[in-house]
Amino acid sequence: MAAIEVTDIDHFAELIANNDKIVIDFWAPWCAPCRAMMPVFEKVFSGDAIEATGVKANVDELPVLAQKFGIRSIPAIIVIENGEVKTQSSGLMNEQALRDLVA
Repeated sequence: MAAIEVTDIDHFAELIANNDKIVIDFWAPWCAPCRAMMPVFEKVFSGDAIEATGVKANVDELPVLAQKFGIRSIPAIIVIENGEVKTQSSGLMNEQALRDLVA
């Protein structure tokens, strides 16, 4: 399944409630590393190998969500399992690094 674009805080809460594990990519359209990360994120979450839901959150459209997680630099990836932050990382990463982070 392709990554899901979060549209608002209620949508995000719904995703948390309905998925055991989500991986959020915080990004912005003006961010070159974020744009470079997009195809990597999409590739990882387009197959069935990852047992998590990929979620993309535009920090310009959802600043409250970015603030909630203390996002200071993008791209930033946060892994949430059962409503709790498991791990997070910031900066551009390759496909294997993303898979390792999510595993």
